[in-house]
Amino acid sequence: MRQATIRLWKAGPGGLLCCLFLVTPSIASAQDAVQGRALYANNCARCHSDPPGSGSINPLVRTADEIRAAINRVSPMKYLGDALSNANLIDIAAYFETVLGPPRNAPDFDVSGQWASATQPWWALYLTHYAGRSTLSGGWLTFDAKSNATWLYFHEAGDWVGPGIYTAKLFRNTGPAFATPAELSAGAPQAILVGTIAFVFSDRETADVTFVLEGQRITHRIGRIRYPQ
Repeated sequence: MRQATIRLWKAGPGGLLCCLFLVTPSIASAQDAVQGRALYANNCARCHSDPPGSGSINPLVRTADEIRAAINRVSPMKYLGDALSNANLIDIAAYFETVLGPPRNAPDFDVSGQWASATQPWWALYLTHYAGRSTLSGGWLTFDAKSNATWLYFHEAGDWVGPGIYTAKLFRNTGPAFATPAELSAGAPQAILVGTIAFVFSDRETADVTFVLEGQRITHRIGRIRYPQ
């Protein structure tokens, strides 16, 4: 059976999810996109735009279980926990899939920021999430086999291959230093493929990173670095 999906919308100060309006009971079977459209129009459109996707949107909460978790997580929506059945959520999810397409594997949170290993804090990963979190890029300050500081990076050459799992190719640039025009005239930098990197995000604060570099395969548990505000 095809899994239904949904997107939820953000509105108001701080990006909080608006409360939904006027609960309408479902009278159709599970995964009924027509009934899902009616449920959306009666309960969601006033806060979350119509058609779906035309307003502020979180495109990453897609399944009935994820919707239920979001309802339980946001105080103004908690009353819907008893009002909306799982069949209601699946119907709405089915409708959103017809409008927004199939779900992606990206997590329902932004992973942008600085990450590091507690056991090796001398290197750091800088991650940036783009375009509705569908694209992830990053730079990695680390050390090579001769203990020289080096930057590696990854960009479009990656994809979410499973729930919370991102894989990409690692590159290192070679070329002249960023200095005077005379030095830069020696030639343009070249991107050299040096390995691969994979992330498995457990939650907003923790992930496992596995990289294959210079013939070695290594895995570390990493955490998001939080700086005082």
